Amino acid sequence: MSTPTPHTPLTAASSHAEEAQKCADLQVLANARELTAAQSRWAQRLAAAGLHDPEIFVEPLSLGCEPDNMLVTEYEMRHGTPPITQTLHRVIVNARTALADADMTRAVVDCLPADATWYGTTRAGRAEPGSGAACNVRL
Repeated sequence: MSTPTPHTPLTAASSHAEEAQKCADLQVLANARELTAAQSRWAQRLAAAGLHDPEIFVEPLSLGCEPDNMLVTEYEMRHGTPPITQTLHRVIVNARTALADADMTRAVVDCLPADATWYGTTRAGRAEPGSGAACNVRL
């Protein structure tokens, strides 16, 4: 059995083995029309960033379940008024990738409209729309 040397080339099979199923799960405050318009380019941009077979979900969130949302609070502090044309959305992207979690999050955020604010993270596994929203928590 041979020992690989530092100069052993990386093969497609070995790079594919490093891929994992991951999920970026973000809350986004953005203009709904701008967010919808941007979505038409997401699959191509995510694939170019290294996300394979992305499943993309965007769903509106109600402030009735989370009245003190930090994105809304930050907007009010910055602009002195509540958001009028911006609405809250949950953005979920499930994909296979070899990217680090922070890099996958950045790839998804790079697809958002320029003035969108967001928070969230990437983790191993998958998420389904509606499964993690504040209104859906059951004790």
